[in-house]
Amino acid sequence: ASTGPGDVIFVDQKYPFGFYYQPYTIDETAPPPEVGSDAVPARYLFVDINTIDQRLSEWAGDARRVFWVQWFESDTDPRHSVQFLLDKAGRHDGEQVFQGYTINWWELTPPTEFALAPDLTPLSLRFDQAVETVEVSLPDDPLTPGAMLPVAIRWQRVPGGAIDRPLKARVALYDAAGNRLAQSDERLLNDRHRAPDQWLPDDRPLNVYNLALPAELAPGKYDVRLLVYDADSLEPLTWIDAAGNAAGIEPKIGDWEIGE
Repeated sequence: ASTGPGDVIFVDQKYPFGFYYQPYTIDETAPPPEVGSDAVPARYLFVDINTIDQRLSEWAGDARRVFWVQWFESDTDPRHSVQFLLDKAGRHDGEQVFQGYTINWWELTPPTEFALAPDLTPLSLRFDQAVETVEVSLPDDPLTPGAMLPVAIRWQRVPGGAIDRPLKARVALYDAAGNRLAQSDERLLNDRHRAPDQWLPDDRPLNVYNLALPAELAPGKYDVRLLVYDADSLEPLTWIDAAGNAAGIEPKIGDWEIGE
């Protein structure tokens, strides 16, 4: 894809992009680099999941397209918060894979105000003696066939619990018959990109899940459910209810209804 006026380029590593492309800046306090009529500004994007929506609003709020350059095996954004926000705000328009890096780009309709986890609501769901949810952010809009369903969840370790294995979480959409129609699986990570066995007692990390909905959704009721499982063995953890009893493995965290 070729860039044009109104586009911006973000890069997930400081180097070596600037050796190949100008204008480019790695200083987050600096203004956007000045460009000629044919050039598009590029800058290093440090990803802090707690402030990345504010940063994108500042740097890309007026952008027509955003290009996201990711270097091979980069650990800048393992929770995929940038992709999550761009999918929420725009339309993914393409991907190109090169040796050592990948470029994805999105079309936007400015002005754009990015919001990672609006209207977080308290939600406590415990999984074994390992992890539990603290808050959840679900969209208020009706389900739209073919669109994305963004979900953000704040997690913590179970106080006094024990865990010695990496975990993943799955957020999935089910119809009334129990058919799983869409899902998003992500590793549970804190702000230092550590697995839950290395979390501190006061860690409350946000993790995000983006479900690609089917192109067709029949009228009816739909549930969104949450599953936590061992990242290696895939064995699910047990959901423990408020009374301390085993209550299954996949509790509901939200529901929608599509009318006739």
